[in-house]
Amino acid sequence: MPPVTCYTGLGDRIVEPLEGKWRPLPPDGALTEEEARKIRAHLGTLLRSSAFRNSPRCQEFLSHTVELALSGRRDQLKERLIGVQLFGRQTAYDTAEDPIVRVKANEVRKRLAQAYEELGATEGVRIVLPPGTYVPQFHLAEPAEPATLPQTVAAPARRIAAWSRAHRLAALGCGLLAAALALLSFWPRPGALQQFWQPLLAAESPLLVSLGASELLRVSPAAAKIVAATPPGREVTLPASDISLVRNEFISLAHFRGLVEISQFCQRHQKRIDFRPGLELSADELRLAPILFVGAFSNEWTIREHAELRFRFERLRPGLAIVDTQTPGRLWSVPEENPKTPRLDYALITRLQPTSRQGPRLFAAGLTRFGTQAALDFLSQPGYWNDVARQLPRGWPQRNVQIVLRVNIVAGSHQPASVLASHVW
Repeated sequence: MPPVTCYTGLGDRIVEPLEGKWRPLPPDGALTEEEARKIRAHLGTLLRSSAFRNSPRCQEFLSHTVELALSGRRDQLKERLIGVQLFGRQTAYDTAEDPIVRVKANEVRKRLAQAYEELGATEGVRIVLPPGTYVPQFHLAEPAEPATLPQTVAAPARRIAAWSRAHRLAALGCGLLAAALALLSFWPRPGALQQFWQPLLAAESPLLVSLGASELLRVSPAAAKIVAATPPGREVTLPASDISLVRNEFISLAHFRGLVEISQFCQRHQKRIDFRPGLELSADELRLAPILFVGAFSNEWTIREHAELRFRFERLRPGLAIVDTQTPGRLWSVPEENPKTPRLDYALITRLQPTSRQGPRLFAAGLTRFGTQAALDFLSQPGYWNDVARQLPRGWPQRNVQIVLRVNIVAGSHQPASVLASHVW
């Protein structure tokens, strides 16, 4: 039975068996025309799915690898050749310094897992990109074997045993129990990600998304000229009258991409969503509505709500940090003044169950924008959550949860996050 590979974090993966019987196609590319036609038609379905629709680069990567495999040119599916042909890199480029192909392959694996969760088993075709290779594997579903009816021996016509009323009732009860068990086995069970979201999805009112607001300093034109004329490295003192505080209620492009994934997740679960810029939330909404708070140091609600929790955000002298208040000295931090090419970030996901004073709440926030985007991706991709659910204690879907994430950043974009710590209460 062939596997489907889903990535749950950097270097972590889960391999789940496909349901039903699947026939792997020959690895040497010797496919029949009918098999190749089915795979290309299925590729088109994948590219139109919500998992790939908004990612042209992932569409190109999957199409490129599938077409080379179908045409028997699997020898060209090497990291360096893909970097040159698909990403325009120089022939002699250093793959260790520029891992664009590995990063994109990981993202494609993640999107494949999401696409198959959306499509189910209706296609009869699977495309798998195993870890450690860029050669896709193809599998076709085998037709189900027809059920065979047991042979029965005809009862003698002269004598038919009559069951008593008690026997008939017992047989009827056993039949109903067997039917109920059969229906239960086919009843769709919510995945770990859906269980995590369930308190917010079950609420009657729309999901509110609090985007927060950053604070900017605006200087007068005269002060701007003084700053521009000051030599680099020299301090300059400006009068308070030339400086004003401005709230910026725009969101970054990175956050926008993550919120698109959240919107598509809510759409798949028939959940209405309402975005709120800044800190625009009424007292009734804070008391009743399900709310997703995005960002940490740009969102006062996040900082305030985490003040009494185990994992919380703090500004420390070295920079920004997520602090474990129950373990002295344990924290995860990044410099507040990030270099131009940051390589590491941390994020925190918190879900609070509804109480008599407030509705269910969910927080997705990183120390920088990279961590926040990774946290939003983590909340919309089912592939992460099978591994997460195994790490959490029994009964976690009905309790409050915090998850600390590590986010590696390569070539200006975040890689799939991995879990560092968790707390359930």
